[in-house]
Amino acid sequence: MNRFIYLLALLSALYGIVTAIMSAQE
Repeated sequence: MNRFIYLLALLSALYGIVTAIMSAQE
């Protein structure tokens, strides 16, 4: 269960980075 939380946090961070890159390009 702990691994699932870690994976979810990693995915959330990755999504945030991608969103920031997309925002910077515009």
